[in-house]
Amino acid sequence: EWFSMDGVSYLAVANSQDGDTSFDLDSAIYRWDGTQFVQSQTILTHCAVDWVWFSLGDGNYYLVVANLRNNNNNFDIDSVIYQWDGSAFVQFQTIPTHGAFSWEWFSIDGSSYLAVANFQSGGTGFQAGNVNTNSTVYRWDGTAFAEMQTLPTHGASSVVWFDVDGSNYLAVAN
Repeated sequence: EWFSMDGVSYLAVANSQDGDTSFDLDSAIYRWDGTQFVQSQTILTHCAVDWVWFSLGDGNYYLVVANLRNNNNNFDIDSVIYQWDGSAFVQFQTIPTHGAFSWEWFSIDGSSYLAVANFQSGGTGFQAGNVNTNSTVYRWDGTAFAEMQTLPTHGASSVVWFDVDGSNYLAVAN
């Protein structure tokens, strides 16, 4: 995920696995130094497959990671929202997810939302659990993201918000 904060470019890279055995890995955030991206921070993630950067318009910056599973092949793990403290991203909020594959941030009429595509709950491997797992939309309540709506999904791998002629849509790839 490429993003810019206060005129500085960054790149957040999700690391999903180290060979076949380790899913609990550091993912990295790189800062552009004028000639190349240099590592500026690492964050422990769990088979991370997606980062999304966003700002709520209040001067605060956030990154959310989609944690798919951990070293125990547990898909029912938290994904995490991090907030920029001026020098690094620090943990802000954890969100219960079920094989999180993708996040989407969007704003409608001044309200901010996050949607997560959940792949599966339970099980100890891909499709060993229940792929009929709800994905979730969260709404910013002024202090945190609170669950607003669940969407029935089947092995969801991506979620995208878009607007067509003033109508808002949320598409999920199952």
